[in-house]
Parts: sequence; C-alpha cells; structure tokens
Amino acid sequence: MSATIGTLRSDRRSLDIQQVARVDPIGGRSTLPEMDNHTLIRNCRWTFTIFLALSISGCGSSGGPQRMGLRGTVTNSKGEPINGTISITPVKGTLGPVANATISGGQYEFDRSSGPSAGPHQVIIKRMIPKGDQLANRDQVKPVGGDKKAQADARAEWNLKLDLPAAGQERYDVKLDP
Repeated sequence: MSATIGTLRSDRRSLDIQQVARVDPIGGRSTLPEMDNHTLIRNCRWTFTIFLALSISGCGSSGGPQRMGLRGTVTNSKGEPINGTISITPVKGTLGPVANATISGGQYEFDRSSGPSAGPHQVIIKRMIPKGDQLANRDQVKPVGGDKKAQADARAEWNLKLDLPAAGQERYDVKLDP
C-alpha cells in the first residue's frame, strides 16, 4: 500500500518532492523511504553545527574563580567547641562566591562545590546561643565596661580576615577571642 505525503514548491524553481509511505499490512506501521544523499549531508551539517555551537558556548561550565574545599574547627577562648554558622565572603573589589556552612560541635566543612575561592576574604562567625541560656541570662544585670569574661560570654558574632592561597589551603582552625 502506498500514499503520497506531500508536494513542495519554491519561488525560485519548482520542485516536486513526493515521499511515499509504505504501510506494513501486518503491523500497521508506516515507514518513510530512504533519504537521498543531499538531504543526508544537509542533516549531518545541521547536527554538526549545533554540536559545535554548544561545545564552543561551554554548555554547563561555570566561569569565574574555582571553589576549594576547606574545613576546620571553631573554639572559644577556653578551647570549648561552639555551634553556629560560618560565612566566608570575598572582600570588596574581588570576585568569588560566598560560602556558608554550619558549625556543629566545633566542626565545619566546605567541599569543592560549596567552598570559597582563593584570595582575601572576610569571615563572619555567628555563635548559636541555646534558647535556655538566653532565657536564663536575660534577667542578669550586664556590667558596663570592665568585666571581660561577661562580655566574652555574651558575644555572639566575630568578624575575621582570611587570605586563602591559590594552591588551596585545606584547613582553617579558629580560636575566638573574647
């Protein structure tokens, strides 16, 4: 069984293209006839052009500075581990990603997909103070000026500077001052 699929006409020249579909009488499926060499070459050129364009455009690659893995410990002035967050941000005027992680039991870790890049950074460490401690300490009178121990216990945020070398520093341990 045969059927005509279509006829194409162009302004420059008249071109009759008839594609004959053959229907398989048993399965009922239709098959198109084989392509001529000109059509096959044209399809290969388009496929190659699209592949080349995607390859050149860097499909899936990310530009900018490379991230690096980094881990370490964060302890208070007594050497006790703290819980909280660490944020590593490039200083103004430099490019790079911001890296954030949770500090749990005094430990934090960034892998190569979430870590900072090389260069100068500002590090912000925020200590998480348990709700029970906050409620217990809210009624205490806070000293003005002199009591350094009380000020250190009340402090919840530290701003530090860090310069990560391009070779890739893997460890950054922090001992927080009062």
